[in-house]
Amino acid sequence: MDKPKQGISIKINGKERKFKENKSEQINQEERNIADTELEAYGNHEIAAAQEAKEDDFSWVLPSDVGKDEHKLPVVPIEDLRKYNSKGTSKKGFRPKSITKRTSFSSRPFFLSIIMAVGIGTIFGIIILNLLTEVDPEEPVTATPQEQNQQSQPNENTDLPVTPDGKETVSLELAPLNTFVIQAGVYSNASAGQVIVDQIKSSGFSAAMLVKDGSYIVLAGIGSIQEKVKAMSLLYQENNQETFVKAYTIEGGTFKNVAQADSNFIGKAALLYGKLATLSVNAISGDGITDEGWKEASDILTSLRTEEIKGLTEPLQSLSQNITTAYDSLETYKNNGDKLSLWKSQQALLDGFTSYHKWVFGIS
Repeated sequence: MDKPKQGISIKINGKERKFKENKSEQINQEERNIADTELEAYGNHEIAAAQEAKEDDFSWVLPSDVGKDEHKLPVVPIEDLRKYNSKGTSKKGFRPKSITKRTSFSSRPFFLSIIMAVGIGTIFGIIILNLLTEVDPEEPVTATPQEQNQQSQPNENTDLPVTPDGKETVSLELAPLNTFVIQAGVYSNASAGQVIVDQIKSSGFSAAMLVKDGSYIVLAGIGSIQEKVKAMSLLYQENNQETFVKAYTIEGGTFKNVAQADSNFIGKAALLYGKLATLSVNAISGDGITDEGWKEASDILTSLRTEEIKGLTEPLQSLSQNITTAYDSLETYKNNGDKLSLWKSQQALLDGFTSYHKWVFGIS
């Protein structure tokens, strides 16, 4: 029978180590170093496993590290590889860990939020716009002259609307008045323009001042035919008066609330004015007054006098008076050839032109 061996047998990492019982406290330094190395490797493995688990738990917080560690392999201690080779198994934490794909950011809720915000903002804007542009129910409605008459009748004896001074009014379709004028200057103040007007008149010619848009225009002659007006302007140049000829039109159109008397008068009056302007400039330029032209003017004037139009506004009263003066002056020239009467007709026509201009801009 064999004698039992004395000592203690210890297995470390699968290797049997024998120590004598009475020498357990005298393990040589080499064996201690081996044991310390193996324990240190095992400790490093546990630390690496703990760090790997921590990174797995917070991988969604630091997404930028995924790309950097994508190809890194876990650190496995050499002793664990030995166990894996000997037993064919290993701990789960020591195997290379596959990289988990991060959940991609979904843009669908983001775009849905934008679309809803735009839609709500548009609807809210339309509602506000409708509230701001809503017609005030208390706002007065502008009516035509006929509608105004139905709403209020300050004069029980007429169905027509009236002007502030009580004159009946109507709607008027007015034709434009086309003329050619001799212009002697444009001034920024009335006194400067009046000096030129007086200077021209003192030379025996005609002159008047027209006010338009804050300017004072000095007119020295008027007619309906450009060539005839240019011929008349040569007479001014011979007397060292600088002038030039230009077309001048007083626009027409549809005018509402025109005094009834003015409406009845202005149609024939404007026609007669044009006839007289043509007769005057033709006579001054040397063509004289034809019988046909004179008869046409006389017939219109007779018609106006027969109607005995009363109640004209102030500008048209002035126009009526100047038309009569121009006619009488031309009749004097026709009967006795007095050339001074021709310049009197031009003066009356210029004064009538400024009155007509004032009236049209007054009803606009």
